[in-house]
Amino acid sequence: CTGPPPAAAPLCLYTSLTDAYVEGHDIFVRSALRLTFALRQSPPPMYVLAQSLSNASMARVEAGYSNVRWLRPHRPAKDASAVTKFALNKEKVGLFLLRRECGAVLKLDTGDLLPLADLSELLTTPVGRKVRVAQALGQKEGGWNGGLMLIGRFWLHEATETALAARAARESREQALLNGFFAGHIELLPKKWNVESSFWMVEFSNWRLQQPPGGVRRVDETALLHFVGRDK
Repeated sequence: CTGPPPAAAPLCLYTSLTDAYVEGHDIFVRSALRLTFALRQSPPPMYVLAQSLSNASMARVEAGYSNVRWLRPHRPAKDASAVTKFALNKEKVGLFLLRRECGAVLKLDTGDLLPLADLSELLTTPVGRKVRVAQALGQKEGGWNGGLMLIGRFWLHEATETALAARAARESREQALLNGFFAGHIELLPKKWNVESSFWMVEFSNWRLQQPPGGVRRVDETALLHFVGRDK
């Protein structure tokens, strides 16, 4: 993070971006601002980890949201390993060092998430010592998607970052990295906050019917649509 730490905010937003995801991020921000008055009235700081972003991409991100704060990857400029998923995951866990700046962090994969409803309820969701996430499509209660995580101050410290960085050196999949580390410390959010784009496929019909109360039954109940997989 560059410059002196800003005053702490009750809630910070966090995302990580490469050039390939900037267009999706721009669409996320425009949709979120249009649908959510609270974001237009008093936008919380959005910490953006710049993972190989061009100057043009950075300018586009700053033009779309009025309270962007940059995080820089800690790696040599010519480090060839920087493009591997292992290295990218190790960079992403730097969000847990935002203790002085944030009372809580809402981690969002803005590059492939699309807001379809007002996000005010999510932005004001209480968070304590649990990590709030949505159950992953087709998974039992223990499986969840790390594209959206609400993380309280309890986890925002160097010990979390150090432990996750060590795991990331052995685990290239962000999903498995986060699921393994936070097992036993999870509280589920309503499914509407992270609905995969394949959610309505026939093979998941039984799973949809077995969701706990607050689950998604119809397309128009989706608040955040997540374009998971290789093809966005």
